[in-house]
Amino acid sequence: MTINNLKVYRWAGISGILLFVLGITEFPLWFIGGQVPPFSDEANFSNYVARNSTLFLARTFMDLFILLSLTVFLAGFRHLIKQKHNEYEWAASLFFGIGLIYIAVTLVSDSITGGAALDTVGVVPDPTAIRALIEETLLMFGSTGVALAGALLATAAFLILATKVLPRWLGWIALISAIINFAFIPSMFFGTNPNKFYSETGLGIAFGSVLPFVIWILLTSILMITKKEE
Repeated sequence: MTINNLKVYRWAGISGILLFVLGITEFPLWFIGGQVPPFSDEANFSNYVARNSTLFLARTFMDLFILLSLTVFLAGFRHLIKQKHNEYEWAASLFFGIGLIYIAVTLVSDSITGGAALDTVGVVPDPTAIRALIEETLLMFGSTGVALAGALLATAAFLILATKVLPRWLGWIALISAIINFAFIPSMFFGTNPNKFYSETGLGIAFGSVLPFVIWILLTSILMITKKEE
């Protein structure tokens, strides 16, 4: 069965919008569990994970569908570039490759987080093990994740501005979003206090990095859905 280009763009756009909806739905789940105890207080932190194990697993569950949607979106964007400007296929492949690495890193961090939550179900949790598992994910959700997201957005900005397959303003949004993401890479040097805006677990990464990334995906998805064959 042959699928024409417009159908590919539509499916990619629908997947991107689904990603946005799921992401916005999941976002409050990061805040309804109450204040997160410091990692140094292993007993209280372990109890916090135990109390919110269902919440941890729900976020992991939703991330699976978010990342599957992201995979379809990435493939559709790459296809758009390849069909319109085959000479930029190398950059489109770079975009897709960075995206797959981002997905893989996020899946690993989600799996570890889910494992920590499962380790508290029906048993007395080991505070040291719980702390160790969660701390393994901090760089993946933090500096590593924003570095990959920034690289993905920077590549997208280059492709849009160079090929003009989508409006140039979308490319500039991607570039600005990439710069914001890169600005949060050094957060690894500022501790893990969730009450600080600029830290590895602070709200800065959520609002300053993840949100612009998701908004760019939404705008791109809408434009891909409404794109006409040229």
